[in-house]
Amino acid sequence: MANNRQNQDQEEISLRDIIIFFLKSWKVLVVSIFIGLLCAIGFHAVLPSKYEAIAQIQVMQNNFDKVTLIHSQTPWVIEDPSILITRLKMRSNYENIECEVNQKKITPDQLVDLVRASIVKAGVPLVELKIIMKSKEHAIKCAQIVFENIRRTHDDINNSYVQEAEYLLNKYQLKLKQLESEDVKLEKYESPTIGFLLRRNEIQHISDQIIYLSKFITFNKLNQTRLIAPIYASNLRASSNKNMILLLGILGGLFMGFLLSMRMNLWALKKT
Repeated sequence: MANNRQNQDQEEISLRDIIIFFLKSWKVLVVSIFIGLLCAIGFHAVLPSKYEAIAQIQVMQNNFDKVTLIHSQTPWVIEDPSILITRLKMRSNYENIECEVNQKKITPDQLVDLVRASIVKAGVPLVELKIIMKSKEHAIKCAQIVFENIRRTHDDINNSYVQEAEYLLNKYQLKLKQLESEDVKLEKYESPTIGFLLRRNEIQHISDQIIYLSKFITFNKLNQTRLIAPIYASNLRASSNKNMILLLGILGGLFMGFLLSMRMNLWALKKT
């Protein structure tokens, strides 16, 4: 019973001492918090400006089957977004890219660190590209150069399919011309036999292939990886969190004020 009362008295004394301490030291604490806040504002002001350029890239889609080159209900992308993101993390991807800052070329190793890419939404061939630099204009320009490099790579892949389709189209057109020429000659002398009907079916099949290939070539020559909106850069410092810096300044000022107040109280006790 006596122990419980003693503990309660100690708690009351401790709480009273804390209240007295804050009442005596509130001016020091307020000044310290104010100084800490000023330091945080000054620190934020001298931070180097950084801008984040953002490019949202829609990867080229194709509605034609890769093997038959016939129109398909299931579109496929020229490069899977996850593979594209992995490629953007590789140094070799930037060896032919020339981004400059103040007339100084950025190295591939630096670009690997500057470029960030992510998938905007699962199942959608949309990649968000971000580049942080000290200059707004340089950030936008570099993002545009990286995007153009991605588009050229996709165009090269797409052109291989177009060239194959053009080769097959030329082959089918020559074959069709030959069959039609033979058909005109034999039509005068042959009755509608099985061979005659088979040749007509072959002509129809080749004609259909020519139509499919023509559509494929036209579609793919116009189809490109593209930006869904112009590249823009935020005017805010992308690398700094103003609210967090201010909060740290306030907490730091409070901590220093607390230490200073305790030191002043100790001095006062020693004098007495």
